[in-house]
Amino acid sequence: MGLAPVVDVIHVEPIGWQMRDQLRVGMRHGAAIGNIDKAHGFQTNQNYWKLVLKLESDEKLTIDEADPEMCGWGFADWGVYSLIRFHKHRTGESKGAVAEFLAGTGPGPAVGSIGGPCIACGTIRNARKEDWY
Repeated sequence: MGLAPVVDVIHVEPIGWQMRDQLRVGMRHGAAIGNIDKAHGFQTNQNYWKLVLKLESDEKLTIDEADPEMCGWGFADWGVYSLIRFHKHRTGESKGAVAEFLAGTGPGPAVGSIGGPCIACGTIRNARKEDWY
């Protein structure tokens, strides 16, 4: 983050189990804790979501979008992949869509992401549930 004035990141990894409870989408299913790809023996990290949230609270980055179950890739034993999209925090910037959502109490969406495009129409959806559709 210190090497460039502008940094945009799209992180895709099956870590939905790290995110679901905080995003209030416990009804959704996907990657499980200790997720291991049987074909290669790889295991997902155990604390990425926690680190991203900490960096956001330290105003190092801003989380733009989060989806614990972004897509399922049939060729991967890991199953459903998760998405976290963030950028380097800009001076004076207000909270990102995910931080605004986390500060509330309403339930998360049954499908789709927090802060991302609307599944039904493709327009950008505000993180606040009362503003959806």
